[in-house]
Amino acid sequence: MLEAAGFQVDYPEDSTFTRGLCGQAETIRVLREADALIAGAEFLTAEVLAELPKLRVIARAGVGYDRVDVAAATRRGIPVTITPTANHEAVAETVFALIFAIAKSVIANDARVRTGGWRKGPTQPIRGMTLGLFGLGRIGRSTAVRARAMGMTVIATETSPDRVFAKQHSVELVDFETLLARSDYLSIHCPLDAETRGKF
Repeated sequence: MLEAAGFQVDYPEDSTFTRGLCGQAETIRVLREADALIAGAEFLTAEVLAELPKLRVIARAGVGYDRVDVAAATRRGIPVTITPTANHEAVAETVFALIFAIAKSVIANDARVRTGGWRKGPTQPIRGMTLGLFGLGRIGRSTAVRARAMGMTVIATETSPDRVFAKQHSVELVDFETLLARSDYLSIHCPLDAETRGKF
């Protein structure tokens, strides 16, 4: 689509680049001539941004600003955008892939079968279990809906809760200590910022 609109689109040669696994020097090297960036998980620090004189916009393909020094970008006149509705459903589905992997011993049972075993390891139902959500934004709400449909109790900690949603979907709003004490499974869906860094 971008190329059809007349833009030159360059992709990094190293597939680990967009996962934020390259160092600062490599990030600068790859992005030095970029006018615009559709960012993945690259670390865009003040030092990196200072070396990207042509950069005019950063569009994060996902949510969260924690990999971008937004203050440094703002000082340089570079707007930073996110795509808040792009992946919340997919992330909520992934939460349940992980819950099922734990509850049903999927990884251990798969390994057992691959080595000729058959007897399955212990499993547990998720119905009746308590899912704790730290954050009840788009992803947290999508996760809560799925959890309730599977018969789970849902509790959540959220600084600015949607109380109408919580009531409609039987989500109990609790403080942080209660969340930790009562959750059988805990799923974290909050921005990484000064308040949440090191919380867990």
